[in-house]
Amino acid sequence: MITVLMIVFAAIMLIESWYLLSHRKTGIFGQAATERSFRHCSIWGWLLLIWGIVSLIAAFF
Repeated sequence: MITVLMIVFAAIMLIESWYLLSHRKTGIFGQAATERSFRHCSIWGWLLLIWGIVSLIAAFF
C-alpha cells in the first residue's frame, strides 16, 4: 500500500514539475510573465522534478 501511495505522490510531483517548467514564460490570468515568476517556476520546477524522481526510485526499493 505504501508503494502505491509513493508512486501516486511521485506522479503528482512529476506532473507539477512538468507544468511549471513548460509554463515558465506564460502569464497567469492574463498577466505578463516577469523575471521573478520565471525564476520561481524554474527553481520549483527543477526541485519537484528531482524530488519526484527520487521518490519514484524510493518507491521501488
